[in-house]
Amino acid sequence: MKSKQILLLLFGLLLSLFLAACRSNTPPAPTGDAAEDAAATPTTEVFLPPADKAATPADAAQNFYAWYLDAIKETLAGNRDNPLANGDVVRSGYLTPQLMQRVVALVLKFDEEGFVGLDPLWCAGGTPPDNFYLDGQFNNNGTPMILMRTNLPEHAFILYLQQTGSLWQISDIACTGTPEGVVSAFYLWYLSRLEQTNGTALADGEYRASGFLSEALIEQVDAWVNAGSAGAAGAAGAAGAAGDDPFLLSASLPLGFSATPVENSGSAVLLRQTFAGASQALRINLVQQAGYWKIESIRLASD
Repeated sequence: MKSKQILLLLFGLLLSLFLAACRSNTPPAPTGDAAEDAAATPTTEVFLPPADKAATPADAAQNFYAWYLDAIKETLAGNRDNPLANGDVVRSGYLTPQLMQRVVALVLKFDEEGFVGLDPLWCAGGTPPDNFYLDGQFNNNGTPMILMRTNLPEHAFILYLQQTGSLWQISDIACTGTPEGVVSAFYLWYLSRLEQTNGTALADGEYRASGFLSEALIEQVDAWVNAGSAGAAGAAGAAGAAGDDPFLLSASLPLGFSATPVENSGSAVLLRQTFAGASQALRINLVQQAGYWKIESIRLASD
């Protein structure tokens, strides 16, 4: 993205924030040349489900991204203004004001890291996907987390939500293009699957298609599962007691987790799991396969 384009986008975002602060629902009618320009502007309407009708975090996520996908496609077709720059996203009520402020910083961060042209609301750019869909949900120490995916290859991102009164809003968005993003996405996905399957996610073998594990780790976990877990703690490349989960290295399910990069390492992440009255840290190493970060090994951080 060229510097001029970035400045224009930032201007639009700041304008959106101004509109939100003013809380103006009835802008003044344009006059003169402005009225003529407005008449020539595309006026395609994209239905926006009311935010106060989203009864759950999942409703809020699915409603917003269904609307946003339609809006993106109409924008690329030249039928409407950019919904992020013209204030429609702010007025939607689905994003917190704090998140909108961070969107400005995300645009700059993407450019600095070389992810040029990415939309900060879906961590990608260019041709929009066919759909957005929910592929995992976990209440992380009281904070709802949702894993969103699309039909694009290896594309996923994480939503954090908060409730204000009866209104569910997206409070943060995390992309999965970094090691810590991959680790957070996988554990969100895995803990969601454990809740959905009453703990049988390993036996079902869904982890193979999660998209977050290296081929080597998948083979190791396959061996662990096929050995019936007993006496096979080392088969998953994990230092845990026999019978422990090869991804959690614990016989208990955590109430929450957080992932941070290991200092002075570009490919290792420290995962802190929170249990009732206790915590545990895992060191997770990742490798790149076909340009994407994959989890390669999981060990107790103390080992």
